[in-house]
Amino acid sequence: MKMMMHTLLRSSLIICCVAVLPASELVIRDVTLGITAPPANFTYEITDSAGTRSGQDAFDSVSGLALGFQWSFAGPGQSTGLVLGGRLISESSTFAGGGTFTGLGADLDVGYGWAISDRLTLVPLVTLSPRRHTMDVEASGSITGFSASGFGYAYGARAVLAYAIADVVVLGIEAGYRRGTASLSGDRDVQFDTDGLTFGLVFGWRFAATPMGLE
Repeated sequence: MKMMMHTLLRSSLIICCVAVLPASELVIRDVTLGITAPPANFTYEITDSAGTRSGQDAFDSVSGLALGFQWSFAGPGQSTGLVLGGRLISESSTFAGGGTFTGLGADLDVGYGWAISDRLTLVPLVTLSPRRHTMDVEASGSITGFSASGFGYAYGARAVLAYAIADVVVLGIEAGYRRGTASLSGDRDVQFDTDGLTFGLVFGWRFAATPMGLE
């Protein structure tokens, strides 16, 4: 019993000491380069002289490249805080029957970050994404090829887990969910919607490693 009480007392002292240790500070001042995978599922509605037809399918492959920034607004000693960010992004997806669906635009991000440790951060984000899209479908069997282009937008959420392998070099992974819609016109009118999981790898350059001042 005495040994158990001693163990409990020692554990309590350790927990109290840990509790009063200063928390890790949230400091994110990152320029980022990302390799992304946009949603793979889509639905469509095509209108031409033969009428309107619709369906759903999935892309054969998806890929993207993003250049952006993230900036945290936590003060000295704060391990959590507001994070704002944005990135220019180019995405390309291929149809199984031949052809591509591309998007060029921006991701506008707002989130709340947490410094798990001095080097490890977790940042959940919500995102609004305007896009310019082009679609080129190759002829296949009874399907005639066509091209169309137009504007769309997407919205969703993702979480970025990043680790600073050095004071200025950051590596991270991200995962989330996104829904998008686009109206395209050209050889045919197309209403095109996407939804699904997103994934990515992030490489960052942290050009400042100190929190915001009190001034």
